[in-house]
Amino acid sequence: MINLIGNAIKCTAKGSISVFLQTNDEVNRKGDLKFTISDTGPGISNKNIHRLFKSFSQADPSSTRKHGGTGLGLVISKKLVEALDGEIWFESEVGSGTTFYFTFKAPKTSNLATDEQENDLNFELSETRISSLHVLVAEDNLMNQKVILKILKNINISASVVNNGQEVLDKLDKETYDLILMDMEMPVMDGIESTKRIRSDIPKNEQPVIIAITANAFLEDRERCLNAGMNDFLTKPVSMDDIKDMIYKWFS
Repeated sequence: MINLIGNAIKCTAKGSISVFLQTNDEVNRKGDLKFTISDTGPGISNKNIHRLFKSFSQADPSSTRKHGGTGLGLVISKKLVEALDGEIWFESEVGSGTTFYFTFKAPKTSNLATDEQENDLNFELSETRISSLHVLVAEDNLMNQKVILKILKNINISASVVNNGQEVLDKLDKETYDLILMDMEMPVMDGIESTKRIRSDIPKNEQPVIIAITANAFLEDRERCLNAGMNDFLTKPVSMDDIKDMIYKWFS
């Protein structure tokens, strides 16, 4: 989903991008669920179709300069889909846009737990312990800031927010924090560099738990964060349960 929607965004200068999910009713296709990602971009010409699912290759080689990327995205997407016993394919018309489809086999689930059962499963965290945590959110996107702050507020945590890694360091010069939710990519100074500075410059008894919150979902991104000194890793978009679980893990 991240790869295909990202490609659609990069290639659609105007118009729209649509994402649909439905049960797979195509008998000649594997999988139970079907995702559809459509864009109104330039489309793909017949002469370039053979390039799409090859490593280090793009439908339009000049797009690397314009949009960035290595040409691995669709190759990775294909491998992921096939690992989930599904298929990936597309339809395209030059000048009108492209639609990618993928299916996968989804395990059937039992009925949802009742409210009482769900409450029994919730972590029994001390409200006092939670609300006493000193938390800093490092995120340059205003909407993401609002979402994360709202989630924290709903679990009785008030937090400070900064826009980049340098502002994190400036904050730590004045006060200590128990937890930093750190975006990986920010202007001025990114989360990787900021974390390295924190781990090298801040006294051991004042070191915060640092959790990466990033849209970069690949294994190498996780490894970069952990190698820089971050404690853990969350992929956007994050939910309240994601953050609650992480707080339980590090502060129970």
